[in-house]
Amino acid sequence: MSVFKEDSGPSSADAGPTDNQGAGRRGIATHRVRALSWIVAGIGSAGLIFQFLQVEDHTPMLLYFTVWSAILTTIVWPFVDTTTSKVVRIAAQAGALGNVLSGIVYWAVLFPPNGPGKYLLTILANVTLHAVLPVAVLIRLHTRPRPETLRAPQDLATAIYPLFYLATSFLLDSAFGIPSPYSFLRLHTDANVWINSVGLLLVWCLLAAALHATTRLCQRHLS
Repeated sequence: MSVFKEDSGPSSADAGPTDNQGAGRRGIATHRVRALSWIVAGIGSAGLIFQFLQVEDHTPMLLYFTVWSAILTTIVWPFVDTTTSKVVRIAAQAGALGNVLSGIVYWAVLFPPNGPGKYLLTILANVTLHAVLPVAVLIRLHTRPRPETLRAPQDLATAIYPLFYLATSFLLDSAFGIPSPYSFLRLHTDANVWINSVGLLLVWCLLAAALHATTRLCQRHLS
């Protein structure tokens, strides 16, 4: 997927006027993309602050997959344009997929019966984390000129992240009696919890494949 590192162009000593103009355009594009990465991290931070300050939802915020994804995005995305580390790229992609999946689940499953909340901070938290952040990270993923695409095994490696969340959620539920904030992932109240878990992982893989395809199209268009 579209994460990161521009090929170096010709040296300034060998570059002609056309090369210098191309290098200038690449420099502007690079600064724009880095700014977008920081904007994504800033939106994630704002959503986390809203969630922390709201008083309507008393569920510990660290139980939410949405919050996990926003934290991962906020921590990792400022560094994706300055490193060649595959671990950072995979973590950034996992955070992005987590943001998108959280948005889909929220608007399709949680929003219809619950609405956005009653108080302003709750509404701001929900809209920021489940709408603004997913859209922002998708824009960032498809903006990079000539993006370097993660290979399929690295795309699959992002699934380690939701697997770890599910394992943590089930451990807290079974060993400590702390249920998941998502009713469809509660061990003792939903008989279909394992089917739901597999379904979520399948949706994750489909999202990874879709982003892989669309960022490859962007790569060909922008090259």
